[in-house]
Amino acid sequence: MHILHYVPNFYNPRGGREIFVLGLISHLRKLGVKQSVLTNSYDNKTEEISQFENEITVYSFPVKKFGAYQVSAKFCGFLRNNNFSLINVHGYGEYAGDVVCMLKQLGLLNVPLILTTHGIVGLKNGYLAFDFSSPLSLTQRIVKPLHLFYDFTFGRLQMRSFDRIILHSEEEKKYLLRIGLRETKVSKLPIAINEIFFTDPSSYERNYVLYVGRIDPHKGLETLVKSIKELRTGGMDLKCIIIGQDFGYRARLESIINQLEVKDLIQIKEHEVQENLLRIYGSAIVTVLPSNSEGFPLTLIESMACGTPFIATPVGVIPELVQLSKAGLLVQIGDAKNLAKTINSLLINKVRWSEMSKNGKQFAKNFTWENVAKKYYTLYSELTQ
Repeated sequence: MHILHYVPNFYNPRGGREIFVLGLISHLRKLGVKQSVLTNSYDNKTEEISQFENEITVYSFPVKKFGAYQVSAKFCGFLRNNNFSLINVHGYGEYAGDVVCMLKQLGLLNVPLILTTHGIVGLKNGYLAFDFSSPLSLTQRIVKPLHLFYDFTFGRLQMRSFDRIILHSEEEKKYLLRIGLRETKVSKLPIAINEIFFTDPSSYERNYVLYVGRIDPHKGLETLVKSIKELRTGGMDLKCIIIGQDFGYRARLESIINQLEVKDLIQIKEHEVQENLLRIYGSAIVTVLPSNSEGFPLTLIESMACGTPFIATPVGVIPELVQLSKAGLLVQIGDAKNLAKTINSLLINKVRWSEMSKNGKQFAKNFTWENVAKKYYTLYSELTQ
């Protein structure tokens, strides 16, 4: 069995998807699975073949960007001329996924194909543009439905061509059913987090609100900043730390922070390595994820493993996590006042906070790599036999 994984930024992890794939291939290697990785060139110019962990070959090819869509002239020939047992594309809406599906439909690729979606923000936002209760500008209501052209062409092709589609939430399934997903192709497999989050017995002083994730418009960071302002207006100066790579939104976010006069309360940091995140989560009162769209956010599982409750919006798998873990609370998208109120309620009710902290630690034990890697191994074995 020789598995090929595609992920856009393997050597420059920019989010939970890349971190997940790094963990997956490392743990599948321990189970004896031969693997290779196809990825985009780190500088979009250099073609390179390299080794990861001395056993896994990584093929990097230059890409050209058309908005969020990244095209490589090398992918098609590479995929046709290599003998893999199975191809797992990580990410719905990727050019590599479209290529493998077209090759399969043309009879030029005859191996099992798996799609792990890792979120469907473009498809969901296309539909939300027609929901006038959602907080979108006129420009967004005009631009976002354009994504549906992709969804009902290449997206529908993906639903038809992949042999198995790994989803993380009922929300994903609801939207993908609209473009042709068949229930018989669905597998719901969990994510996993680094073992380091289960190893630290230290007790930290908890004194700030935490956000970990990409700094982009979809993450609801303006709502978070406004909630810190609401707390200040109510007489509470609470620190907030925002950690993540800039996806073109940091300058706008800093402008909002300055306008609201909360610069002294909010610190923005670049992406942190996982070893540092262990202490950062452990020092937070609460982790906040006020996103407009999510798949299965690693940050919430990491937070729970460190005993930190979370507050998040009812998107992606988050409502299911709240129900099952009893370690999180929901607030509506864009509702800064209610977010501030909910943060304050956790600060006041220390008994409730302690119960949620304990619940989260216990629930997070379901997301170990030993468990998740075995589930992927079983699925790969079924499809390649």
